[in-house]
Amino acid sequence: MGYYKAKSSAGEILKVIMEGKHSIHRSDWIRALGETGNATEAKKLLPLLKDENPWIRNSVLEALWETGAKVKTEDVRRLLADDMAVNRASAVRLLGRCGEGKDFRTIVGMMEDPEDIVRSSAAMA
Repeated sequence: MGYYKAKSSAGEILKVIMEGKHSIHRSDWIRALGETGNATEAKKLLPLLKDENPWIRNSVLEALWETGAKVKTEDVRRLLADDMAVNRASAVRLLGRCGEGKDFRTIVGMMEDPEDIVRSSAAMA
């Protein structure tokens, strides 16, 4: 996969991700897209934040973080209540760095999360 990642553009990687819904390597390709630094292509992954697989959602959050893609609270709102604490933490961290200024109350509200990782991410956001 490393060879293909090195030789592929962000657009080509995005195509593989969107067409390979059942690929066991989908998370790897999502991370590869994040490594390209292409925020425009990474934002096209936003629909995958609703994927049933929590690790796909996590990979998308990480790709958005890596590229510095701007997000809105609406983009990640459902992940602030995700079953997986690491996804809640990643969502609040992303809002802190890339969100709109009005996300402050949302971030402060995450200080009440029962998991340390989420509260820590909110504090650092």
